[in-house]
Amino acid sequence: MTNVGYWTPLDNPDEKLYYVLSYPNRAAREAAWAGFMADTTWQRVWKESEVEGAIISKIESIFLKTTDFSPNNFTANPGSGVWEFRIYHCTPNNLENLLARFRGFTVQRFERYGMTNKIYWTPTDADQGADNMLYYFLTHPSPEAAKAAFDLFRNDPEWIANRKASEVKGGGSLTTSVESIFMWPTDYSPAR
Repeated sequence: MTNVGYWTPLDNPDEKLYYVLSYPNRAAREAAWAGFMADTTWQRVWKESEVEGAIISKIESIFLKTTDFSPNNFTANPGSGVWEFRIYHCTPNNLENLLARFRGFTVQRFERYGMTNKIYWTPTDADQGADNMLYYFLTHPSPEAAKAAFDLFRNDPEWIANRKASEVKGGGSLTTSVESIFMWPTDYSPAR
């Protein structure tokens, strides 16, 4: 397993931890986890951590692959500010139109407004949204800087024209919803 990054949301009433691990392939992932779960040291630490009760209420795993336009910019960069995790739910048959819009315009325009592109993914499995989901990370100096940058971006005449053209091609809005989660990297996260 390769530890990529670990983050906690700024607003975190449910005490969530997000993390990214990478593997050469799915078979290597399965073998790595089987070995990890069978490790006697891990089993001891796990039991000791739960002496006073369970510390995990739910685990979710999503298998992702990078897009062809992703910068894969997970190099350590202490002080890079706040990370923003964005999740797009696409309208039927419009993921490719959304990816084309990001590939041809959005990614470069984010940089113009001071947003740093980190990585872009789509799920690998149909039941996890392979046909209708886009996940990505940006970094910003602060949440306030992110809001200001997105305000500039949304009012950019070229962006407005590009969005409208993509929506004409897609037969309407390309997304049903967009989620945004601001997060800090943990002190043990390789991606900072």
